[in-house]
Amino acid sequence: MSLNKCFEITVSPDRRNIKLFVSKVASDISINFTWLARELGEMRIECPHTLVYVRGNKICGELYQFFLSNLLEKAFYGDGAEKKSPNRIVSMYHSGTSYLIQGHVLQSLRDTNNKARVTIATNALGMGVDIFKRVCIM
Repeated sequence: MSLNKCFEITVSPDRRNIKLFVSKVASDISINFTWLARELGEMRIECPHTLVYVRGNKICGELYQFFLSNLLEKAFYGDGAEKKSPNRIVSMYHSGTSYLIQGHVLQSLRDTNNKARVTIATNALGMGVDIFKRVCIM
């Protein structure tokens, strides 16, 4: 390759603020994520920020609807809160998500006091998000 004055830099991927769970999952969403929906419903905004990566827009939408149907009124933060995206404790991000919602999700990811505790996304969101306590990849 004729590379002159090269340096190899290696850095440990271990990060105290990120936990990665890898496990074989069933094709039934409810089997895989009932625990997280239950935890989110109980802990609400005390639930650790969690990013769930999925393979496509369809499964992203299905998983998002799974959370909304399990949480019902608890899907929105604050008693009597308007049923609008900024008040949801679960969010979704994929290439088909409107730019307005994408912007809201990105802003909420930067805000440590955001209401969204679980974000379901495809690789459209991109890797390297450095603010979550848990990352689930499906």
